[in-house]
Amino acid sequence: MRDGKQLRSEHADATRAKIVEVARSLFAARGYEAVSLDEIAAAARVTKGAIYHHFANKRDLFRVVYEELAAGIEDRVRRRLARAQDPRERVELAIDAFLE
Repeated sequence: MRDGKQLRSEHADATRAKIVEVARSLFAARGYEAVSLDEIAAAARVTKGAIYHHFANKRDLFRVVYEELAAGIEDRVRRRLARAQDPRERVELAIDAFLE
């Protein structure tokens, strides 16, 4: 059985993930400059204070969004490269995974 501390931690993790997901979508659709933390909070259905609990500012939130995107791309490229031995095929698979 989970205790209160574990439940709060899980809720905090879920809130943070939702903020990052919404921010990613809004940044992609409208650009960094055009999106405010108020808009992210409203779309994520959290308070602005919740955003500041997890992130120092909008730039910090954007950095996390960027790092998660980069990590996802890197993971895709690595998985594809693991399937190929031929250098040409490896390059083609890496480019394909990157552009996906």
